[in-house]
Amino acid sequence: MRAQWIREGEGFVIVYRITSRESFNWVENFYRQIIRVRWYDLRCPIMLAASHCDRITERQVSTEEGHALAKRLGCEFLECSAKNGINVEKAFYNVVRLIRRKRRAVEIKGGILQN
Repeated sequence: MRAQWIREGEGFVIVYRITSRESFNWVENFYRQIIRVRWYDLRCPIMLAASHCDRITERQVSTEEGHALAKRLGCEFLECSAKNGINVEKAFYNVVRLIRRKRRAVEIKGGILQN
């Protein structure tokens, strides 16, 4: 079922909790699943989102680790908090922006758009 969702998706948000090292360690597995299913489209937009950024005292994963992983995977990165409304919408807006940018590049490359 997950492979079907990945095939049909145009962009993805992979989320881990800053309060859980285990959830952070799963990020690469989910990333590899996306790449394995989307082998034909390796420029598929992916956002890495670190949730629970409001729970600073319980942090197990640093912001620097999140940035480093996102950079290694070629993803954008944000820390967010649904509880406090921090960067949740921004994460999804960023993925949509990347999808639109990709579509536009494909249209231009395909000669659909003309000046």
